[in-house]
Amino acid sequence: NWIKATCMTLIKPCFPASVQLQCDKKQINANVGGGITLVCSYDTKSFRYSKKYWCRGASRSTCEIVMDSDGLAKRQRFNIIDAGRRGLFVQITGLRLDDAGVYWVGIDKIYADIMTSVQLVVTEVPVSKPKLQPLSSLVDRPTCWGLPVTVRCTCTQGTSVHYSWYQHTLHQDILLQSTSDLRLHCSKMEKDSHYYCKASNDISSQKTVQHGTGTVMTMATCSMTLIKPCFPASVQLQCDKKQINANVGGGMTLVCSYDTKSFRYSKKYWCRGASRSTCEIVMDSDGLAKRQRFNIIDAGRRGLFVQITVAFLLLQMNYSNNNTVFCVPVPVSKPKLQPLSSLVDRPTCWGLPVTVRCGCTQGTSVHYSWYQHTLHQDILLQSTSDLRLHCSKMEKDSHYYCKASNDISSQKSDILSVQVLLPADSSFSNEFSLFFREWTGPPLWYMLLRWGSFAFLLTIVCSVNTYTRRKATCAKRRRRPPNIAPVILMS
Repeated sequence: NWIKATCMTLIKPCFPASVQLQCDKKQINANVGGGITLVCSYDTKSFRYSKKYWCRGASRSTCEIVMDSDGLAKRQRFNIIDAGRRGLFVQITGLRLDDAGVYWVGIDKIYADIMTSVQLVVTEVPVSKPKLQPLSSLVDRPTCWGLPVTVRCTCTQGTSVHYSWYQHTLHQDILLQSTSDLRLHCSKMEKDSHYYCKASNDISSQKTVQHGTGTVMTMATCSMTLIKPCFPASVQLQCDKKQINANVGGGMTLVCSYDTKSFRYSKKYWCRGASRSTCEIVMDSDGLAKRQRFNIIDAGRRGLFVQITVAFLLLQMNYSNNNTVFCVPVPVSKPKLQPLSSLVDRPTCWGLPVTVRCGCTQGTSVHYSWYQHTLHQDILLQSTSDLRLHCSKMEKDSHYYCKASNDISSQKSDILSVQVLLPADSSFSNEFSLFFREWTGPPLWYMLLRWGSFAFLLTIVCSVNTYTRRKATCAKRRRRPPNIAPVILMS
């Protein structure tokens, strides 16, 4: 996999040297929404600077150009890259069903273009069993403690997937909504309910199965348990924790129980201070005192819920009822590298751009930096989590790594090695040189024959013209009468 072998090799496809144009596939099978990359090799000695194009049609004569290497014909989802001896790369992204058909890769040539055909088959993928995942934080058990909870339904496979949520009842299943996310307002629920998600496309459909991430899922249904905290009935006010340890950027939920018979409609508040007398109200259940990151929900017999989201600072907070909250940063874990661009059946990028993302599973306020590793020193490239590699522009082997850090720790990723394999012909480095530039027009013998014939014909025309002019001059001289001196007779 990618983590085990973090090496991208930029190689040239293996084709016979005598072939003018040949691609690695004659038929490509792809899925809707996916992408394809076609790798071709051509005679760079003759056609390095000729125009290459990608066209669609049943035959050579009816082929309509979709895109060319000069950029004159271009569409959004199509791309063609001429990498010289590394190959010719044709890429299509965001495939649709109507993209299926016969395509041609062509090279512009005098009298007759060089073309090879490719059959593209686009099909849909059946949906897999959908899985349920709660997006809201749950409190150490499969309950939502009266707070809103969002459950997401996702499939690992499938194209053009549509999601629907149903409520399962004894008589019939009720359609709730046609989205992937179901938002449950637990504080408003009065009875047990069962839900399930259905994923479908044009060729198949699946329902959710048993899952175990914060919700109780049994028999393809989702049961969200709404329970009341277990506190003595005689206690007027008691919370489940006296001290809460939370991480910077995270959140916390405090669950309290109170005497609902006496204080069901009394105002509840959440205040901050070292003592009861100096406690400053942060928020109350009437909504008169309210802050953006604080929330308090009075769910009656189910409990009183206090919630804080996104704790930014390193601090200690003392609240009413002698509750103390500590917010501390979390050290970063070792970052992992993941390619975001599609690679072609192996760890190569085939001359196309590749984006590699650096991510940590743990850590608060994490900053990412990419470095290039050299013999003398490591060079800082950028301070972002994504590194974009332009493979077609690379000329030598390179090594990169990512560094994740926050205020208390830092970690480095594994080395990402990019290896460039080129042909053994050393003249490749000079192919763009002014004095070593390769001839890409017609063959030399053809040019010599054409210009030699032209020179020969021009010589004959000039000779005939000269001979004709001289002959005309001589004929004119013969027709002229001789100059005879007059004779005077004297008697």
